[in-house]
Amino acid sequence: MENNLDTYRFHQINREKNSLKIDYVQELVNAETEEYLVNYILNLLVVFCQRISFPLSKIDKKLSLAIEKSKKPVGDAGSIWDLLIEIMSIINREYEAIDGIKSKKYKCNSEKDSKMIYLYKEKSIQEENMISKKLTILESLRILLDELSPEVLHHSRRMRSMVTQIGKSFNLSGLSLKKLIFTAELHDLGKIGVEEAILRKSQSLTIGDWQRLKKHPVYGYYLAKRITMIPGVAEGVLLHHERWDGKGYPMGLKGDEIPFEARMITIIDAYDAMVYERGYKKILSPDQAKDELRRCAGTQFDPILIQKFLSI
Repeated sequence: MENNLDTYRFHQINREKNSLKIDYVQELVNAETEEYLVNYILNLLVVFCQRISFPLSKIDKKLSLAIEKSKKPVGDAGSIWDLLIEIMSIINREYEAIDGIKSKKYKCNSEKDSKMIYLYKEKSIQEENMISKKLTILESLRILLDELSPEVLHHSRRMRSMVTQIGKSFNLSGLSLKKLIFTAELHDLGKIGVEEAILRKSQSLTIGDWQRLKKHPVYGYYLAKRITMIPGVAEGVLLHHERWDGKGYPMGLKGDEIPFEARMITIIDAYDAMVYERGYKKILSPDQAKDELRRCAGTQFDPILIQKFLSI
């Protein structure tokens, strides 16, 4: 690959080289992972309703049915998700009316998010319903994640802003820009499957904590597949902790085996983590953070993308 931004083929992935590794995704996102996430989100919904004094009687029958289904083999995960969508819709619809939290505004911007998710000019009723379901899941997961760790959502919003600017500097537009932006916005969604005590920890994480935290790209991949209609976004979410030198996770891809979106997002993710407080980490100045990015160019990060990022 030439060290020239004008000839940099950031859209291309060496499919032949990493096709076997991509197949490994199916092993990562297995029935056990699916069962864990379904049950974990069910529990989160119950805890969330209790915290905000949401009347469980409004969702009791659907919740009971979903819990009953979750005890069976996860071959029926689709029908459980249908129930979860219905439950989330009820909570979303009445959430702002609950005493004491009227100031919270979690209404999703349907027009804005529809443009992000939906890419076709004409919409059938069936397609409109699909968009509505995906938006319901996305907004509900945002609400739950905000309850677990508000900083995760703030971080994703900052990421979206930065990645939009960077995408435009690459002259990306249309689907390519939407893919990059939506990958940035969803990259940490899998943290909803990580225990609240770990997400909110103010001390250094233990080895066990890190092992749990490092599963979030796999959880995010599973959730992103259910939310977005943009091809490649889920893969970008899965691979945003891969490293240029192949020492990342969860698949150990290296170089341009890693999709452009994931390579770009890992740089912005690292920069944001260095300049904003995260409990157990010391804040760096923007210049110090940029020096650290330069130091890790060619090992942790794509050196050409580092060059581009630092030039903006």
